[in-house]
Amino acid sequence: MDLGLTGLHLDGVGGIFGLDRLTTLRDLTLPNELISGLRDLPHGAQLTELRLNGDALPVGSLRGLGEWPTLERLQLHYGVDLFNVEDWSELASHPSLTTLLVPARAARQCKDAPELSHIETLRVDSVRGDEDLSALRRLCPNLRVVELVSSYAVALDLRAHDQDFPGIEVTTSRPHYVAF
Repeated sequence: MDLGLTGLHLDGVGGIFGLDRLTTLRDLTLPNELISGLRDLPHGAQLTELRLNGDALPVGSLRGLGEWPTLERLQLHYGVDLFNVEDWSELASHPSLTTLLVPARAARQCKDAPELSHIETLRVDSVRGDEDLSALRRLCPNLRVVELVSSYAVALDLRAHDQDFPGIEVTTSRPHYVAF
């Protein structure tokens, strides 16, 4: 049974079953644990936006992202520091993906990752201001826009990251407290 839903944003719900039957979804926010990784999600859906809590995904669990060839925007909150090269490779092989959100600490984990040449917009969450984000520039060589979201609602000084993203439009913002 399909409910005709195009968007679903869940928070604080555990033990979710039946997501695989929601094939009309275009936009999905799911901070909850996915016991079977991406296999729990609706494979017939034409998802364009997916927001996941990385802690909810087992290591290596981004394999299978190709099930959604229409996916344009992916937000990975937390847990990205557990991703391995295969996870980053899965993102690299997804050409429709143009917008990516990752936590700042992902810059430490992506040094051996393949380039994500199709990413044009990068949102970096939980930026303290003292981290080296230059690995993210190497990871995404065709960036046009970078948004740095400060950690703890502290104002960021853009000069601290000028060398990380030369020639790219960089903006800063404070966190939007979403349900993650």
